[in-house]
Amino acid sequence: MRLTLTTYEPNFNDPRVRRRVTAVLDWCSHHLSEKRAIPVHHDVLHRVFGNATNQLTKFLRANLLVLTGSYQPGKSSYSYLRKQIGFDKLLHSTQHMVATSAIDSEPELRTLKFEYSLKSDRYFHRLQQLPSGEKKAFWADYLPFDYDIEACAPTVLFQLARRAGLCASLLLCLQSYLHDKAILRKHVMELTGLSMKESKRLINSLFNGARLARSRYCAIFRMLRCDRAAMESLQSCAEIRRLRWEIALVWNRLEQIEQDKESPTTEGLSSSSAPPCKRRFKTGSQKWCFYFSQERKILDAIVDELSRAGVRHFTEHDGFRTDRPVDARMVEGAVFKRTGFSIKLKSESNWPGAPYARAR
Repeated sequence: MRLTLTTYEPNFNDPRVRRRVTAVLDWCSHHLSEKRAIPVHHDVLHRVFGNATNQLTKFLRANLLVLTGSYQPGKSSYSYLRKQIGFDKLLHSTQHMVATSAIDSEPELRTLKFEYSLKSDRYFHRLQQLPSGEKKAFWADYLPFDYDIEACAPTVLFQLARRAGLCASLLLCLQSYLHDKAILRKHVMELTGLSMKESKRLINSLFNGARLARSRYCAIFRMLRCDRAAMESLQSCAEIRRLRWEIALVWNRLEQIEQDKESPTTEGLSSSSAPPCKRRFKTGSQKWCFYFSQERKILDAIVDELSRAGVRHFTEHDGFRTDRPVDARMVEGAVFKRTGFSIKLKSESNWPGAPYARAR
């Protein structure tokens, strides 16, 4: 497909357009370089940008991609540079998207009561799609206090594994990571040259079974800008190898537990007549769907506790925003009492130790 500019202009009043543009900008920021061409398979471009015949897709590709290299079926894909002028223009346009989102959500922002849609055990709202760099300023006059669950996915998977009977001695690397996440994140930065934010994303992707391979089909390899030396450093790292082994052990055990729940009783049946077990966690998508179901339990417990105290709030997957500071220990205790998960909340609002918000 030729990257030809057209007279088409996106309708930023359409929430679907805003979601697509935000997602594509985020992908281009993490996976493409302004100076170094990166090979990208056409299936990846289709997934990120959308159908090639769509007007918005054509607009985004023409404004954000510079096509280089050659294509050989089954051997090599086209390579792409990030078109920085178009990237900056669209990034500037996201400011308009923020203003439009505020207008669309004005009734909800006035009452601070939000209606979410539920998909794959996650709550979605158009205000979650705001560019990350704009969120703090946007929410300052509404819900200025920002909280996240620290290392939610690794924490949940570790605790589920322990409940499922895995010995702590088999999960030493995972425990070490949960004890001090900065150590491994900095180590990955040194091995790969990634930023701290990228290093965190890379490690998180390992928890749903992301591969480490020198292939354009490997998401982590693309995250590394197809740097073979960086990938080799990751593959040979003893800490990473051990962590991946422990993660695989966790998923195998959780899958066994889930299969046991679903399997009909086999009493009186021979092994040959018993139905075959179905793989529940074969793909990364299946693993994340299971994790999201556990994350939702935690978030529901948090929402109930905030509502009980009369705290107005907005949820963002594994975090939330409030109209006043809350006592993190009280919320953590409520989550543990209801779900059995021991979590730790991190405040992004520079209000450590703030008193628990009481109903006004």
